[in-house]
Amino acid sequence: MEHITIAAVQPHLRAGGTNPVSSAQHVINLMKKASETEDVDLFVLPELCPLGYSDDTFDMLADQCIASKVIEEIDHLMSDCAKDLSCCICYGTIGIDSISSANKPTIRQKVVDKDGKVMCSYDKIHLCDYGDCVETRYFQPGHK
Repeated sequence: MEHITIAAVQPHLRAGGTNPVSSAQHVINLMKKASETEDVDLFVLPELCPLGYSDDTFDMLADQCIASKVIEEIDHLMSDCAKDLSCCICYGTIGIDSISSANKPTIRQKVVDKDGKVMCSYDKIHLCDYGDCVETRYFQPGHK
């Protein structure tokens, strides 16, 4: 490969009361539109995109059963999109499989390949606890 085309996508923040799955579909539509004019090898989405970054979102996803269903559906959508667009996608989610005795998930970035398979993931090690942003209320740090 002589070069790689990377597209960074910065969608609007998900509005309160909006379903994270419909927000994921909106982000997918943005990636599909970008793919119409350029062959993209890798789409990079922000932290916790498309779940949303707000206390309302974190409170909603505190229920592990709800969070599991939402994350599973979004993972499926991102996997299908990667296959449809024949590209890799790096997106933000939460790591509920990493819940420990702290009973909190991690903030996770996942990368899926052109076949829709997870290539790698990263659980955020250094959480943000500055001013009004206190990620440790909802999340635990990753370990690797």
